[in-house]
Amino acid sequence: MITQKTVLILGAGASRPYGFPLGTGLVNALCHLSEAPFPAKLLPIFDRAGFTKEDVILFGRALLRSGAKSVDTFLAQRREFSDIGKVAIACELCPREDAAKFGPGLDDHWYMHLWDRMITGVQRGPDIPDANRLSVITFNYDRSLEFFLYNGLRHYYAASESDAQAILNQLSIMHMYGSLGRFSYAGYGPPQQPQQYVVAAQGIKVIADERADSPDFVEARRWITEADAICFVGFGFDPLNLDRLQVARAMNDRPNRPYVCASVCGMSKAEVDRAKAQIVPNFDWTTRDMVNLAFLRDVHVLI
Repeated sequence: MITQKTVLILGAGASRPYGFPLGTGLVNALCHLSEAPFPAKLLPIFDRAGFTKEDVILFGRALLRSGAKSVDTFLAQRREFSDIGKVAIACELCPREDAAKFGPGLDDHWYMHLWDRMITGVQRGPDIPDANRLSVITFNYDRSLEFFLYNGLRHYYAASESDAQAILNQLSIMHMYGSLGRFSYAGYGPPQQPQQYVVAAQGIKVIADERADSPDFVEARRWITEADAICFVGFGFDPLNLDRLQVARAMNDRPNRPYVCASVCGMSKAEVDRAKAQIVPNFDWTTRDMVNLAFLRDVHVLI
């Protein structure tokens, strides 16, 4: 069990081991919407959402030529593409919600490590929420973490479908920009009908939709203020997201500083220094140039 009050802050790199692209990968995937031949299988989805093939091509070309590193930042600037952009994101991400992604031998399977720490010393599934002082703030749309935890509850503790769902609902997991829909086991997996993609798109928020004073960001800052440990996993350190989380203010509003750590796999020293300055200047916190699993095993956080 995780006994110290811990907040995990997840970015795109946290979902990457489970088949979801980083920001530039999603941009590259959606840029193909501007190419010929246009993927005909997507036409019924966009048509159901009220967009023509020409609308989609216009969006794809603008994204391709924008030079943006992430779809979110592009849509924050070009708000007229917000609605079609959400449908495009759903078209790319929904098919990646695949149960087969969790098979044996998966590289960087950090969900398994997290689950192992959560269940250690906990004999009953219903005790998981109270036994683990864990909160998860995620900037990802996918629900792969919920799917993995649900399956853990079902098969490790032999919980019924309804009991596993009820226990999962008690865990503190917050999607800051929405998700591909409210999680349910039956609803996880590649959609079979165009309307399912449209519904998933309606659950997505983009940067321009949210405000720093929204209830979700207010609650996230409360978690950070009360945390004993704050851990960034696969996070891109986008300045606007950091500004909305107000980590520095949250930490300055408390008598003692928490333990702060971050995975910075593949980042240069200058990028790491810039990230540190953005989060909390003049504060010594731990970074590791490691993939997620190795990072979490190395730092003193899931205790």
